[in-house]
Amino acid sequence: VAVDAETGEPLVASTVALYRTADSTFVTGVAAGSDGAFRFDDLRAGGYRVRVTFVGYGPLRRDTVVADGLVDVGRLALTPSADTLGGAEVVGERPDVEFLADRTVHNLADAPAVAGGNALDALQTLPSVTVDVDGSVALRGNGDVAIHVNGRPVPVDGSLLAAYLRQISADQIASVEVIPNPSARYDPEGIGGIINIVLEQEAPDRGLSGALTAGAGTTPIGELGGSLSLQRGALDATATYGFRFDTFRLTGTTDRDGAGVLPGVPLFSSYSEGFDARSHFATLGADYALADRTTLTFEGVLGYRDQDADEDVVQFAIEGQEQVGQRLTDAASGGLTADGALVLRRRFGEAREGRGPQHELVAEARASRVGDDGDLLLEDSPTAAAVARERLVEDEARTESHLKVDYTRPFASGPRFEAGAKLTRRTAGGALDYQVERDGTFVVDPRRTNAFDYDEFVTAGYVQGARPLGPLDAQAGLRVEHTSRTFALADGPPPIAGLPPVEGEPEASYLDLFPSAFLSLPFGRRGTSVRASYSRRIGRPETSSLNPFPTFEDTLTVTRGNPALRPQYTDSYELTLRYRYTVTVQPFYRRTTDPVRRLLLTADNGVRVFSVANLDLQETYGAEFSVFKSFGPTSSYASATLSKRTTSGVASGLDLASDALDVTVLGNVRVAPTERSALQVYGYYRGPRETETGRLSPFWIVSAGLSYELTSALSLAVRLNDILSTSRFVFESRDGDRLLLRGVRDPDIRQAIATLTYTFGGGTRREAPDRPEEEADSGFGF
Repeated sequence: VAVDAETGEPLVASTVALYRTADSTFVTGVAAGSDGAFRFDDLRAGGYRVRVTFVGYGPLRRDTVVADGLVDVGRLALTPSADTLGGAEVVGERPDVEFLADRTVHNLADAPAVAGGNALDALQTLPSVTVDVDGSVALRGNGDVAIHVNGRPVPVDGSLLAAYLRQISADQIASVEVIPNPSARYDPEGIGGIINIVLEQEAPDRGLSGALTAGAGTTPIGELGGSLSLQRGALDATATYGFRFDTFRLTGTTDRDGAGVLPGVPLFSSYSEGFDARSHFATLGADYALADRTTLTFEGVLGYRDQDADEDVVQFAIEGQEQVGQRLTDAASGGLTADGALVLRRRFGEAREGRGPQHELVAEARASRVGDDGDLLLEDSPTAAAVARERLVEDEARTESHLKVDYTRPFASGPRFEAGAKLTRRTAGGALDYQVERDGTFVVDPRRTNAFDYDEFVTAGYVQGARPLGPLDAQAGLRVEHTSRTFALADGPPPIAGLPPVEGEPEASYLDLFPSAFLSLPFGRRGTSVRASYSRRIGRPETSSLNPFPTFEDTLTVTRGNPALRPQYTDSYELTLRYRYTVTVQPFYRRTTDPVRRLLLTADNGVRVFSVANLDLQETYGAEFSVFKSFGPTSSYASATLSKRTTSGVASGLDLASDALDVTVLGNVRVAPTERSALQVYGYYRGPRETETGRLSPFWIVSAGLSYELTSALSLAVRLNDILSTSRFVFESRDGDRLLLRGVRDPDIRQAIATLTYTFGGGTRREAPDRPEEEADSGFGF
């Protein structure tokens, strides 16, 4: 029986996990009933360890031996977590996958298949998650997904998001939480849901500890990092630093159908693109106990990236014919990311029998700034005798700040009430200098030079409650948000020959309601349950998507935004059927209004223009199937997602209706042949995918990793990425019936990476401290 150590009250729905004591292998798990009691059936004789956890309490472990007959482990009394620690000790016993009330948690701290990689490498090993070659992250095929780090949204989006995630070493990640249907307490941005990356923290029982990591690999890549933790008196602090060097090479071809293209426009091109990037990523977290039940927390992130890129595009009249042109690109970009949060947490009242647990008030202030500078040099040779040189100099900065308050009140009889308010301001400003070479000197072209300013203010408030209704657990909430925004260009965008001018203005102000609801019904005490959930979310346009000022990638390719772009909204419904923590079936349905899609338009002179527009409606329905199983030292899971996606809408005179079937399959096997070693292999397959303007070919990849504990303080991990070199893919883009563009891309991601990690001090791994947005909604649980 699981109870509160101070009040003796049963801990309803506390999570009870069972491990083998011989090798710490996860066996199964159950949820405690309304009386705090739990039971494991059909166990083989042997030694086991029972681990009980509950939100707000430190975990409790008890070893026992199963022989013949019933074994009673007795009264398991959990103690409320100390404010100075805010977490719980975990000694390498986490199962690979954990199911909480509103999310699935993938524990990656000891996953050899991601060692030496970055956060994007870690995400692509997870069910439901896909990562494209350009670093775009999607959840169940939806690319508008909110990425959080330690429970807070990252301060970047778009292309900067991929660069930000590449800075985070996979060795710094403890777990990744996948939340398809977040509750009303979360910001509603990201119509695909939330992916929360929880960074690892090392801490001793008391005193000083840390770790050092060094790694290198082919292509080449390298990393160097470390962490340092201190617990002394009322202070609990952890600092980490990581340096990464990455290189990447991509080759391919682009073939344009000649129908409708003017004479003199190259129809075929081959290119080779490469970049090398250097990044620094540091974090600092500190908890300080100001007084009894009052804690002040600081969290800071500082990152810097510096990237060089080159591209060589050779143009031909048609494939197999003589060369008619060449474009060389040399680019440098970089920027500083700074993010800091100050959190004050206060618990009120005493946890006394009959009065329920303490209620809690959390106040948070956060500010972040992201800089992005770029210098792009283009050299076009349309003929052997002519060379045109152009230069683009960009300077952009984004800021975000918020103030928020959250209040939580649990009751002894089971209900839970939550409420909060938040004020958020986001700004962005940038300038683009477009220069052309004349007589050996670069001069500014005023027609292509501009600057913009963006300002957004969001006022939000929410309430939600949870309570048991007999065997059924229910939770419902409502979030209300008012958004106002302005977007202004210094000058109007220049016209593009052959295309109509951009018209329209963005919505200046709008009010939204975001309801959410959850129902859960457990069957027995062996992880069998049914859960239904619903949430409404929003996808606000990025500044780059709003900016109508064109960016001339080359003489034949232009990108421009759409200032009239509206937010897109998704109503998401999901049913989760889980059998004994082993088999999970999740049917889902998403209805998106005003979906934002990228368009390919063609001017009368053959210039390709990439833009964005709102369509009418997109509906997606399908199911995800997952199997998780442990066999002695082997743990494995397999996941497959099958969905049907239909889109309707007309933009720029093009009918963009589509009807597509999407398939993804992922498998992961981990074997621990000895107590000191582990081998992990994972494979991923994405079937052919139809889009509103084209098609993607199938894509698959297989990778593996091996970890070995050389000594109690020194460990080695080796990862082999894209073992079979199968990452090549083909895409097609259509401009109505006039033009077909076919591209082949062959990314060079096959590599071997070795990483050494040395730990010192008396520390053991621990979970990150509780944070308002990091905790699972715990009105009910599994």
